[in-house]
Amino acid sequence: MCSIWVVRSPGGQPEGSLGVPAVTTCRHCGAEWGGMHTSHCTSCHETFDGIASFDQHRNRGRCAEPGELSALALLPRAYRCWGLGSC
Repeated sequence: MCSIWVVRSPGGQPEGSLGVPAVTTCRHCGAEWGGMHTSHCTSCHETFDGIASFDQHRNRGRCAEPGELSALALLPRAYRCWGLGSC
């Protein structure tokens, strides 16, 4: 079974060593993100700041467009990431 995630740290250091945050990449869409609680949907390939915001976009096993949900806002991060509330 092939993993859809690639986790690496800048400079080739082991994941999370020396206080350097690991970067995770989706092999299917190429999205990159960091953070212990960040979630990436393998269906719509949107990225969320945690499980609560991820759950907001799922309804009966389907993805809702995050931008159409009033509870979610695009966060000011180096990568595209949705979160609960206003920024």
